[in-house]
Amino acid sequence: MKKVLESPLIEKVTHSPQTSFSYDVHTCRKLDFPWHFHPEYQLNLVVRGKGKRLVGDKLEDFSEGDLILLGPNITHFWKYDPVYFKPQGNGKAIVIHFTAAFAGKDFFALPEARPISELLKKSFRGLRFYGPIQNELWPILEGMEALDSTGRLLQLLSALYKLSHAATYKELSRIGFSVAFDSGQIGRINAILNHIFTRFSDVSLESLAEKFFMTPASFSRYFKKHTGKTYMDVLKEIRLGHAERMLADSDENIARICFDCGYNNLANFNRQFKAALKKSPRDYRSSYRNLTKESFTEQNREKKAP
Repeated sequence: MKKVLESPLIEKVTHSPQTSFSYDVHTCRKLDFPWHFHPEYQLNLVVRGKGKRLVGDKLEDFSEGDLILLGPNITHFWKYDPVYFKPQGNGKAIVIHFTAAFAGKDFFALPEARPISELLKKSFRGLRFYGPIQNELWPILEGMEALDSTGRLLQLLSALYKLSHAATYKELSRIGFSVAFDSGQIGRINAILNHIFTRFSDVSLESLAEKFFMTPASFSRYFKKHTGKTYMDVLKEIRLGHAERMLADSDENIARICFDCGYNNLANFNRQFKAALKKSPRDYRSSYRNLTKESFTEQNREKKAP
């Protein structure tokens, strides 16, 4: 399957004449997903990797097992951590694009297909699935790579059917969210987002505005108009998301994490972290490690069970 940018913003997804939808496995350099939208539905599984994703107006961290279903024309942006772009990086994502007619023009009008039809209606805000459904779909989606086109079709229908009965999911973007689509500006927006994600620890509104030849006030208006979020909100979410990962994955002291994430004041960092996560950084690290320990103990118990 080959992807071509019809314009800098609208992604044109194509597939071979022998298939009705596209199935792609992305690794290393292919893990670059700039801010864009397309008229197809998208089912996305992160097999290996961590980073940030922006769906509509919802900015979140993602990690292995992240399972997302997007409806048509919802803007999205996946930014993997830099380590996954290196030659030895082991990042991997499965991306499936399909239209409402991929199984036949009137297929989803059939009463038997109603659960999937209802699922697709819900996906117009973007859906993130979690819990048991992640483990259930992971081998199905990975296994599709080895199948022929008929096998992939049957497995995609099976996956959508399972998703339609999943109880653990949440909607991502707000109802009615929209941005000012301007294909002539998408290159500039992507450059701005990439700069913020790369330099979040020392970037400032003034330096960004100067880099992109705007005043701070005009830059703030421009950013909100084209992303639906304020610059400061995005910067805070990126910094706190990075702090979450450092608290969970390292033994670095909290003061060091505070400064590495771009905060110059420990008290302010603690206050903002607690307001967003409902826990202090210290309590967050402690609860995460207790949860990880309990999960490990439970897995060992299951392995020893007769």
